[in-house]
Amino acid sequence: MPTDCTAAVVEVVDINKSFNGIPVLRDVCIDLMPGEVHALLGVNGSGKSTLIKILAGYHQADSGRITVNGTTFTFPGAQASRYDAKALPIAFVHQDLGLLSDLTVAENFHVREIVSAPTGRLIPWRRKRAEAASALRAYGVGVDPNETVRRLSPVDRARVAIVRAYTDLAELTGSRTLLVLDEPTVFLPVEDRQRVWELVRGITEHGGAVLLVSHDLVDVRAVADVVTILRDGRAGTKLAVEACDEATVVAALLGERRVAHGSAPEPAATGGLHRQRGAAGPAGHGSRPLPARRHADGVVADNVRGGQVRDVSLSVATGEIVGLTGLPGSGYDELPYILYGHVPGSGRLSVGGRRTSIQTLNPQRARAEGIALVPADRAGQGAFAALSASENVGAPSIDSHKRHGCVSAKSMTDQFTRCAAQYGITPVEPTKPFSLFSGGNQQKIVIAKWLLTDPHLLLLHEPTQGVDIASKNDLIGSIRQAAQSGLAVLWCSTDQGDLVRGCDRVLVFRDGAITTELDQPLTADTILEAIYG
Repeated sequence: MPTDCTAAVVEVVDINKSFNGIPVLRDVCIDLMPGEVHALLGVNGSGKSTLIKILAGYHQADSGRITVNGTTFTFPGAQASRYDAKALPIAFVHQDLGLLSDLTVAENFHVREIVSAPTGRLIPWRRKRAEAASALRAYGVGVDPNETVRRLSPVDRARVAIVRAYTDLAELTGSRTLLVLDEPTVFLPVEDRQRVWELVRGITEHGGAVLLVSHDLVDVRAVADVVTILRDGRAGTKLAVEACDEATVVAALLGERRVAHGSAPEPAATGGLHRQRGAAGPAGHGSRPLPARRHADGVVADNVRGGQVRDVSLSVATGEIVGLTGLPGSGYDELPYILYGHVPGSGRLSVGGRRTSIQTLNPQRARAEGIALVPADRAGQGAFAALSASENVGAPSIDSHKRHGCVSAKSMTDQFTRCAAQYGITPVEPTKPFSLFSGGNQQKIVIAKWLLTDPHLLLLHEPTQGVDIASKNDLIGSIRQAAQSGLAVLWCSTDQGDLVRGCDRVLVFRDGAITTELDQPLTADTILEAIYG
């Protein structure tokens, strides 16, 4: 333990940050003490990510100060005293863990030395492997330093990333260090997370401070000593972990916005699915939805498994928009990719009365079955960035534009012009490269090109992410209009406001299964309560 256990390793005081004149952080204060796990909770948009990026030096605060082991940095700072996280005893482990899969564990421990070593310099690998083995052994991680990271289990990868980050700091600065864990276990099964938390407690026993960013109250209660809840950019509530029951946390997350919505949903009589307002009856994890939801020309998925999804059944009627949401790692955002054949899975799927095995699906067959997917990464996965707008719109139906064996540019141009008028795409420039359109118009192009194929099931992953308000309104209107014309829609999102505006009902996921179904009237707060409660 450090000599002075009463002084914070990192002290955040009155930090403010705005983007385009919109406040994101407001007078945030947090003390991160040695030997303590400090959890940071908050709904999406509460400012958690911005605060972490300020600690990492990615953003500079507009005002306030950060003190690290007695050295204070004031914002905005002079060039000579500019905050530089790389030179401070602060390390970060994010969801992606930052490991290089094709290198060994020992090579990952010393990757900076590999990169910075002068050409021709020999690295004493026998000693480096022994150092990595010693560090892992000190924290009870029984991993062979000669093993390739790709061959490790997910939980061992997380533990290796944490030990590497902490030992790198401890070698330079001793025990007064801050380890920031930004959802590092989000994709781990519940039973594996406890092994990570045992490692984290070992780090605090050595005197380190840990800041755990999480959405999951179960994880927080398992490892944290104290909890700070960010709400609307303010560190509004600080609680001892013993006081963090679900009702208290949900009330702190929602604050004054919380209004009476009736009693919390009770567990259904069969299985774990909760239903609220207007629900016709119970259904359990993996059980079939109610017959009233089953329309012969709609969509029915039975016993779907794959990735984090462990056993999900649902149905979507023709003309219906069903939202999917939950905590990170709960599986809600993998389901669309499983149903499209992009992520391997199993189960049964019926689209418009045509039944198929999910195991046999791939994107090409999914399109033939009348399924379209709009991914979250519109530029990387949803479009051809270097091609023109008309070429992107015409790509899924390229055969219809062929004349005498050649693709007709005029046919695709005419199609784009009609499409731009229908969906409000601007500018109406068919030959303009997709990459030069604004984010909102890019998304309109991506959604429009799939709607033009007349699919039966439209899968959406964060369809309004990163677009302006006007474009968001246009997109939601287009999706609702498409559904009303006879389309079934699954809308996967973390934006509760959009789910309320766009969806007829919402399914909330936890640990790979549907735990709550919300019917009308939907509100952002009822969705948040279901996610966190």
